[in-house]
Amino acid sequence: MQLGFLVLILSVAVCAQTAETQVGPVITSITVRETVTTKSSGYVTAINKDILASRFGVNIDDRLRDIPGFSLFRRSSSLVAHPTTQGISLRGIGSSAAGRTLVLYDGFPANDPFGGWVYWSRINPDAIEMIEVSRGATTSAYGNRSMGGLVSIFTRIPEKRHLWPSVEGGSAGVVDARGGFTNLYGKLGISGFVRGLRSDGYYIVDKVQRGHVDRRTDVDFLVSDLRVDYFGKHDRLMGKANLLSEHRQNGTVLRENSSSLGTAGVNYQRGGLTISGYHSRGVLRNAFSFVNATRNFEKLVLRQRVVSEDTGGSITWNRNWSTANVFIGVDTHKTEGLSTDTVVSTGFMRLPGGRLWQQGTFVQGDMELNSRVQVFGGMRHDFTDRGNDFWSPRGGVAINDGSRRWRFSAFRSF
Repeated sequence: MQLGFLVLILSVAVCAQTAETQVGPVITSITVRETVTTKSSGYVTAINKDILASRFGVNIDDRLRDIPGFSLFRRSSSLVAHPTTQGISLRGIGSSAAGRTLVLYDGFPANDPFGGWVYWSRINPDAIEMIEVSRGATTSAYGNRSMGGLVSIFTRIPEKRHLWPSVEGGSAGVVDARGGFTNLYGKLGISGFVRGLRSDGYYIVDKVQRGHVDRRTDVDFLVSDLRVDYFGKHDRLMGKANLLSEHRQNGTVLRENSSSLGTAGVNYQRGGLTISGYHSRGVLRNAFSFVNATRNFEKLVLRQRVVSEDTGGSITWNRNWSTANVFIGVDTHKTEGLSTDTVVSTGFMRLPGGRLWQQGTFVQGDMELNSRVQVFGGMRHDFTDRGNDFWSPRGGVAINDGSRRWRFSAFRSF
């Protein structure tokens, strides 16, 4: 099945400054890698580590809620929500995996390969340097997984002899222990981060309706990151691994789930050339039950075990001139998943799942016509191992008008 998506966007950003209020600069580019950016006609929101630390919330999803157009599949925090409801919707497009918002963690996909949701607990707030949010498919650098938009999260670049521990506690029995270190050894930089959280949670059923089967909804998880950087004279190499293990009680005695997830990736840069590859694998275990009307009886009805993995890579090249930029590339990823669903009462087993191999090629560029007007253009071709293919053109124009910036963009996305 093919899905086309055509969007026209017209907006104006006002950047006037007064003595009382200072408005930050309008962000006009998307960071593809730490040192590789591409211009965009869309609206990009950038949040640095200082702004992120000043926002309320235990996990990253709670700290991004006030970004215009950003919302989760459900309104609950990832501290109590089931993993399958922790995806993103941008601009109100599809509060499900069909919303197609891609989350990148140091350039590697953080979405679950099988369902598209995001394990927000795998992202350590202390490790983050910058977050960029781009609403809409205004860049050709990513495929159908970013049809709704893109959230890019970048961790800190290693620095010399930096060590920090942190322990926090709060209501609902929350204990959050975090720590990390970075150091430089000549041209080699090493970073490590670890975080463990436990909570007693809270009831999601009103007290007058609660029965004997109701329990608090809670989460316990442990996540770790290891990053190695090589800073050469003309090239740069970065390798990263992220591991997550979590357990959740979902409001009753029998309803619970646990997850294990790991991602490893490597990225190489030399001049305008960038080569990257990654592999991700995860297991999600669910238990579903029946609860009667008085909530005093519960029976296990279904056990589920979902195994998924994703392998992919890309090669890109960019060139910048004084008034123009060009960015071209190819990418591919292969996703496999299998859900083993066992009906407890009969022992009947269902095995939904499958495999999809997608490839894409793209080219995009921008040019300044004069000091006020900049034009954008791009084209992407996506195709799969099942014979499907789709062309996605996009373009736009931005006009600087004193303290205002007018922009118009149109794009069609697979």
